[in-house]
Amino acid sequence: MPNPVHQIDAPLPQVLAEIADLTDLGCALSICQAHGGTRLFCPLDPKPHHKLAQLVGLDHAQAIAKSFGGLYIDVPLFSAHKTRELNRSINVLATRGLTRADIARELGVTERTVYRHLADTADQRQTDLEDWLNAASN
Repeated sequence: MPNPVHQIDAPLPQVLAEIADLTDLGCALSICQAHGGTRLFCPLDPKPHHKLAQLVGLDHAQAIAKSFGGLYIDVPLFSAHKTRELNRSINVLATRGLTRADIARELGVTERTVYRHLADTADQRQTDLEDWLNAASN
């Protein structure tokens, strides 16, 4: 059976991927939607009245507790659509000649996010160019 994490267009943040592996993608995204940008405490032994159990069901809450029990989960903000749009916007602004800092301020993200995206994009372009040159020389 295919992993449901691979059915969306953008990679999941690590903690959401771990939760999806323990339960399912819908569970991970429900937690993200309800608690994104905050910390959520996962009890060692979730009870039916705990907010995690009420959100995803007791069975899923107990499955999550096997890895995260007794810990606070830093639930990220995540949206595959927003991630795609952000990446496109970074590319457009970089093409217009804006600095990394200006792009970050314009889009409300960190400079690190801009640098990371542009570095990943440059790596992919380099690989594509090398593949094209290798194919042309054969």
